[in-house]
Amino acid sequence: MRFPTHVTFWDKALMIATPIFATAMSRIYDLSFLQSTLVFFAVPSIYLSFRNPRLIKTTLIFSFVMGITMLFIFDHMAYLDASWSVPNSMWRFLRDSIPFEDGPWAVLLVFYVVITWEYFFFSPKKRYMFHLNIVWFIAFCASLLIVFFVAYVLAPTSLIVPYFYLKLGILFEIIPIGIFLWRTPSVARPLLWLMFYFFFVAALAEFIGLRNNQWYFSGEHYIGEIQYFGHRLPWDEILFWWLLAAPGMVAWYESFAASRNKHTTPGSSNALHI
Repeated sequence: MRFPTHVTFWDKALMIATPIFATAMSRIYDLSFLQSTLVFFAVPSIYLSFRNPRLIKTTLIFSFVMGITMLFIFDHMAYLDASWSVPNSMWRFLRDSIPFEDGPWAVLLVFYVVITWEYFFFSPKKRYMFHLNIVWFIAFCASLLIVFFVAYVLAPTSLIVPYFYLKLGILFEIIPIGIFLWRTPSVARPLLWLMFYFFFVAALAEFIGLRNNQWYFSGEHYIGEIQYFGHRLPWDEILFWWLLAAPGMVAWYESFAASRNKHTTPGSSNALHI
């Protein structure tokens, strides 16, 4: 894979070394979920932000919108189906279903994925903008949150969905990735590289998460499971978190936020200035 000319050897070396360093630090000092999240996700994100500060604003806005939507809807419904559980938290909300630490985890993860995608696979721009489709994305996320909270108040049992992890992955990862690749087949190779990298990151983060008792899997609605360093690990986690989470986020980002079209310039009607 030939990276853009602005990507240096040290960029690649540091991005590989960072998750290894995060694993070592988390293991040696028995870091908490929040502390590990900052070392795994915030450190490389800050580095890439310094390397190209123009990426910060749009990446942060998109990450906040997607991350908050993930936090409320996915975490609460995963809790109800026992898809995954976080045993220790500073404090929880929504009837103790969502741990506080999941908020920074969700936003930083999206930021880490998107800024890695932009920095390593595309040449820098003088100015980063959103495509106007971002309005539809924000409206979609807002609508999901409204429907969720109405159901949460009026029909809480409707949010209990068996095999939620599997259905979540199909609806929000496999289908968007398929549509994205069908519409833009030229991205298949960089998307594959991104998937390999975040598989590496996720495998290390999973080891620490299970080893340090940051989360565990207690449910019964999985497509299968294995033992991972002596801990229970569903195949759903490997498929939808290790493999497809990063490509899925990029599929949403490229479809609704990135101004990748050659006609989308600062003066274009397709560009949204932030």
